Amino acid sequence: MKRTNRTDIKRNLNDDFEKEAMSLRNKLLKYKYDNYNKVTIKEEIIE
Repeated sequence: MKRTNRTDIKRNLNDDFEKEAMSLRNKLLKYKYDNYNKVTIKEEIIE
């Protein structure tokens, strides 16, 4: 992993970071499942 000189990134991430990351992953997964079959393919584009 590369080092960074950025000061806005904490060196040690706490439990709040893990909770927020889990929440975001869950929201993205819910969106994925909610929209799974909503994509339609137009046949005229394929040909």
